[in-house]
Amino acid sequence: IIVQNPASVNPGSYGPFCTNSPVALNGSVTGGVANGYWTASVAGGSFNPIGSGGANTGALSATYTPPNNYVGSIVLTLTSVQPPAPCPVVTGQTTLVFDPNAWANASTYPNGVCSGQAIALNGTFGGAASSITWSSNVGGTFSNPSSPTSTWTPPVGFTGNAVLTLTTNDPAGPCNPATSTAVILVKPLPVATSPASVGPICSGANAVITVTSSINPTTFAWVATIPAGVVGTASGNLSTGSNTATLTTALTNNTNAPQTVIYVFTPTANGCPGTPDTTSVIVQPVASCYPPSCNFPCLRQSYSPLTAYRDWE
Repeated sequence: IIVQNPASVNPGSYGPFCTNSPVALNGSVTGGVANGYWTASVAGGSFNPIGSGGANTGALSATYTPPNNYVGSIVLTLTSVQPPAPCPVVTGQTTLVFDPNAWANASTYPNGVCSGQAIALNGTFGGAASSITWSSNVGGTFSNPSSPTSTWTPPVGFTGNAVLTLTTNDPAGPCNPATSTAVILVKPLPVATSPASVGPICSGANAVITVTSSINPTTFAWVATIPAGVVGTASGNLSTGSNTATLTTALTNNTNAPQTVIYVFTPTANGCPGTPDTTSVIVQPVASCYPPSCNFPCLRQSYSPLTAYRDWE
């Protein structure tokens, strides 16, 4: 009588694991045979190397990779090769559990933010994560660092690139917290410089004002405060593609006294309005008098011997 040694399998135990984690298998087959192959209860995964059972099977010491982003349980079966008759093929099973990963996305902010202004964040998170925290490598202030849609205000005076990090909580199980970063450009504010005053100018003449900015290029929006009796353009924009622009604008003073028109120039560079500057322009009146008492800088009309009358301005 010949007594054959029956096969015995031990699939081992593993995990749990995070989504998409490969699993190194270390099952054993002993007794009448020393080899076997793996199969999985869920389609879409893979074994490397392939086992003796054919396609979709794994060798005894294979690595198993689950289907992409699979969450849940997968049963692996270890099957022995055929032992000598009359002993049967034997199998053993083990269950792999794949937990969801935490994930985070800090989003992107291609327009950056102007210095001293707040930017609205639009981070997102999910998977195994249940909460988040924002942080910054340069400081600043978050309106709510635990909210993915917090706002962030850069530190006073800071310009340049800031890195904001969105970090999830550490979920239960084997998976780690997730992090995501966003680089935000904090843009400097332009500073306008214009002369404190221009003139006096004669009524009807042009006021010529040159304004510059600390940033190239800059556009300038200007607004004039024009007193009653003076005629001129009240507002406009200057854009030369550089950091220097010149306003040339006519002013007419229809009163009997000098008048002051005040211009405010507000610079904007890279979408950021900056620090304005102010220029005052004195406009002489159109004046009438009888010589020889006239003493006005701007002569307008000719002398009439019949009336001994001149208009001056």
